Amino acid sequence: MVFALTSWPAPADIGAGKRLLERFSDLGPAEAKLARAAPVSAMLQGLGGNSPYLADLVIREAAALRRILRLGPNAVVVAELAELAKIPPHAPRTQIASEVRRAKRVAAPAVAVADIGGAWTLEQITETLSTLAT
Repeated sequence: MVFALTSWPAPADIGAGKRLLERFSDLGPAEAKLARAAPVSAMLQGLGGNSPYLADLVIREAAALRRILRLGPNAVVVAELAELAKIPPHAPRTQIASEVRRAKRVAAPAVAVADIGGAWTLEQITETLSTLAT
C-alpha cells in the first residue's frame, strides 16, 4: 500500500461499517488481506458507516479501491480523466455516456478517500468534482 491512510471519522452506523468491512473481505484474498490492515479497516468502516453510496461503490469498484490504495487517489483520478480524453468526439453517444459513468464510479471513491482522509485541499476536491461534472 503506497497511499498512506491517516485518520478516519468513526462510522455513524457501526453496523453498516462492519458490514462493508465483511463484504469487502469476502470479495477475495487480496481484499481480505487489505481489510486486515488497520488503516484500511478504519477507512472501510468509516466509508461504510457514513455513506451507503460509497459503500456500494467500494464493493462494485473494488479494483479501483485497490488502485487508490496502491497509487493514491490523485493518480487514479488523473488516469481516469486521461482515459476519458481518449474517447473520440465522434464516438457514439452511448459509448461516451457509458465511459463517463464508469469514470465517475472509479473517481468517486478516490475523491472520497482524498477528502475524508485529508490528502487533498478543498480546492483540489472541488476542482476534481467540477471536472467530472462537465
